[in-house]
Amino acid sequence: MRALAADLDAVCRHMRTAKRVALAVHEKPDLDALGAAAGMLDLFAQLGAAATLTVAATELLPFEDLILPRGAVERRGPTMDETLYALDSGSVTRLAVDLDGWRGEVVNIDHHPDNTGFGDLDLVRP
Repeated sequence: MRALAADLDAVCRHMRTAKRVALAVHEKPDLDALGAAAGMLDLFAQLGAAATLTVAATELLPFEDLILPRGAVERRGPTMDETLYALDSGSVTRLAVDLDGWRGEVVNIDHHPDNTGFGDLDLVRP
């Protein structure tokens, strides 16, 4: 539990200083992934950070219009000035976003026991 507390503290400190954020979820996202994204979009709005859910152009998001705020989804990869918050994905290869050529900071927040720990910051609690 000590590692989790330290990880949580590090991620929270990072979130408080965020200005521009790209959120990403796993490919073929379920309501678990989209609910996590909706919650993080709301949290970043309260923190005053510009946040969007970024997904590949071909990715289908079930109930997008019901769950996510209007204009919150952008079908693109993260920009160089955005931190990528990866949500509900056990590995970077499962993310539903194009990361080709992008080399920014990744914050990995997940609950899968097989998470590969791919973030610069990882908060994983299976």
